[in-house]
Amino acid sequence: MRLQSIRSIVVRKPEAVRLSEKHVHLRPSGPAEFTKLDYSLSRVLMGERTFVWDPGLEGVYGGEGFLETSPDQPGERHLDSDELLYLVSGRMRLQIDEGDQPAAEVSLSPGDAVIVPRGEWHRLIVDELSRYLWFGSGRTELRKA
Repeated sequence: MRLQSIRSIVVRKPEAVRLSEKHVHLRPSGPAEFTKLDYSLSRVLMGERTFVWDPGLEGVYGGEGFLETSPDQPGERHLDSDELLYLVSGRMRLQIDEGDQPAAEVSLSPGDAVIVPRGEWHRLIVDELSRYLWFGSGRTELRKA
C-alpha cells in the first residue's frame, strides 16, 4: 500500500498599495497584510495631559507620512518599542525632549534613517515638505495640544 502526502499551499496574489492610504502589518508569525489602522476613539485611553492610542496589533506596523508643516501636537512617545523613521524626501528634524524641554535634535536629509528609543518624548519639526516612512509596534502616548 502506498501513502501519499498531500499539502495544501495557499498562494496569495501580490498587491500593490500606497502606504499613505494603507499600512503594512508584519505579524510575529503568519502572513503580512496591508490594513487600515484604527485611529478611532475606541482605541484611545484619555488622560488629563496625554492620551494613549493602542492599535491592537501584534508585530510591527508601518506606513508613509507627508508633512508640509510641523504638527500642532506637542510630542509623543512609544511605550512598547522603538520607532524607525526614514526620510524619503524633504528636510526635517527629530526633536527629543527631556520632560517638557528639548534635549537633543537630529537633522534628517533624504535617505537618512533614525531610531527613536522606546519611551522618549519626541516630535518632528518640518523644514520643508517631507515624505517619510515609519515603523513601530505597540502603544503610542501623545501629549494633548
